[in-house]
Amino acid sequence: MAKPKAQFRRPSVSEQLGIEHCQLRLLSEPGDLARCDALIGEHHYLESATLVGEHLRYAATYKGEWLAVVSFSAAAYHRVASASVRNSAAGVCYDGRR
Repeated sequence: MAKPKAQFRRPSVSEQLGIEHCQLRLLSEPGDLARCDALIGEHHYLESATLVGEHLRYAATYKGEWLAVVSFSAAAYHRVASASVRNSAAGVCYDGRR
């Protein structure tokens, strides 16, 4: 039996207009970095925002209000082969805070 084809629904005009107010901001100001670290420390299961090596932090905003934060860090060489690197449906993931 053939797999059912996914149905595509065009976004409404109001949904299309709403995306205009969304932004992904690179955080570089000390106050923004501190806010990002505080949110990660509060909500991340490791309760730590400490990153390894070079790193970037971003905030997803809607009309200036922060909705989410994400950080990326370079993997330390000795950690690349460790259990912190795991396979997932999206590919290989690394959690730099371990």
